[in-house]
Amino acid sequence: MRRHTGIVVLLLAAALAGGCKRAAPESTQASGASSSVQEAATSHEPVGSAVPLQSASAAASAAVAASAALAPLLNADETQALAQASKKCSEARKAALAESPLQGAVDFEKERLSFARVRGRALFWRRVPGSVSKTLSEPIAALTKKQKVLDVVRKVEKKLKSPAEQRDAFLREGYLFADEVELALALVEQLKLAKLFAEPTLFLRRGVDVFELERHAKSRWFPERYLYKDGAYAGMAAELLLGDRLGSTKDEVSPATSLAIDLRDLMERASFDRIKPLHMSETHLVAEIRYGPAVWVPALIDLEGPKATLACEERTLEQDREIRTFIGARKLLLDAMTRVRGVVRAMVKEELPFDAAPDQSNGFLRKEWRKAYLQGKTRFANGDRHYDVYTLEGRPKPPQVCIDFLTDVWERASGTWYDPAEVVDPYGARPQITPHAKANEGGINFDRMKIKNRRSVEKFERFTLKNQELFDVWQVPKKERFKFEERAKFFEYLRDKADEIRVGDMLIIHGFKEGGRPHYHSLLVTETDPITGVVSLIASNAVKPREQTLEGILHISPERTIRTRIRVRAPWLQHVNRAAEKPF
Repeated sequence: MRRHTGIVVLLLAAALAGGCKRAAPESTQASGASSSVQEAATSHEPVGSAVPLQSASAAASAAVAASAALAPLLNADETQALAQASKKCSEARKAALAESPLQGAVDFEKERLSFARVRGRALFWRRVPGSVSKTLSEPIAALTKKQKVLDVVRKVEKKLKSPAEQRDAFLREGYLFADEVELALALVEQLKLAKLFAEPTLFLRRGVDVFELERHAKSRWFPERYLYKDGAYAGMAAELLLGDRLGSTKDEVSPATSLAIDLRDLMERASFDRIKPLHMSETHLVAEIRYGPAVWVPALIDLEGPKATLACEERTLEQDREIRTFIGARKLLLDAMTRVRGVVRAMVKEELPFDAAPDQSNGFLRKEWRKAYLQGKTRFANGDRHYDVYTLEGRPKPPQVCIDFLTDVWERASGTWYDPAEVVDPYGARPQITPHAKANEGGINFDRMKIKNRRSVEKFERFTLKNQELFDVWQVPKKERFKFEERAKFFEYLRDKADEIRVGDMLIIHGFKEGGRPHYHSLLVTETDPITGVVSLIASNAVKPREQTLEGILHISPERTIRTRIRVRAPWLQHVNRAAEKPF
């Protein structure tokens, strides 16, 4: 099986800009592939296909209401225990406030909102690691107004030949760190692990997570690179992100000497949605944490290396019930997001192609792909070009327009997807492929929803607006749709409206291209910053599936804006969670 990359960059201009240039033709997915999200979440049947859309409204609304039911009241003993625990926590917080403070990363925190533009784990720094090398700082200081920091990084990276020289220039105590946004963007964009190191094995610490990386030589298929050896990213090309720490041995990335605290890990384990750090010592972080917009509570957090653990909180009786209610609803979301993120990673690894033909028409390849897949073929044709049905490893490879990425994520997370092929010697000269054509049924299928054209962003958006028993939709007011090129206003608005966007939400991006024609894109929010609440990581298909920041997807066409936020309601999350043990 050969890998085909014949569609030239010029013909993918719309995709490179992160968009769906025009409405794709309607889906031809099998009608038997389960059903849509419409029935009550308490049912274990596929949600919705047997009833008209509107008739499901009451059931879906009841399911949402049930998911948000108040937690039970505490009894007398529990009430007394809560009061005692809160009092004890108040005393512990006072003691922690008296501990010697760490210096932190003051400049980084001042610009934290802007760092949402840069890919990296959400961290809180004990201190700044090292300083910018003279190899970088001197040419950066000499830049004229027309020159860019990225130009300096590229020039230095090209000039330095040995891995040791590159590490001395770019890493700080083994960390990739910068407290100036443009430098951070340039480092993450330009640097490659294979040029920073030559060792056969590396260790990369990203917050609480440690990954072992294996070096792979250049082949007919891939450039020289490091791959994740195990864990959630096993087999994928390793990336270098802001805040990553690197070493040739595991001891070099020991948690005992970590300068960074993993806030994302803390937030998801403790189920709060925002944190306000107040005082940090070597072993404690005194903070306020939030459980939904109206409930902030004083908290004490234990620190051990990069890991932070919620030690105690000062809760009132009224807050306690609201907090327990919030945690119950948030668990449903976070459990679903574990699987959704896994599906995103799978699609990134599979490099599902953007559905664009040489004539610049979008959306016509998927129909031919599906026909070939169900017929047990390994390749299909469109015009005079041929395309693979499977990846090198035998994974189904359906072409996607941008909205397909979102619908595929939710369907696949619920169990609606295609069986892989069996492949012998996938990277050899003559791979042997045995197709197993089967479209599996899961809990979600957009074909059952009677969307006029599920492959059009505009039509999908209209459908969600008309069916808010299924979706919670927020349309950004026209006067508040700041263009991405106005980055300060754009991110300040996201901070001010952070409660309107959470993980799992779908965003519709809109703008105008040359000639005044409308240009849409759609994406999925996968991470938000624990301190600012702003979107810090998204996933979409722009040329191919990838995880990016908003900067990564919008900088090519910065006149675009966020138009609509679409949030699935509780039944969707429950169907994803029921499929937790199914392969995807």
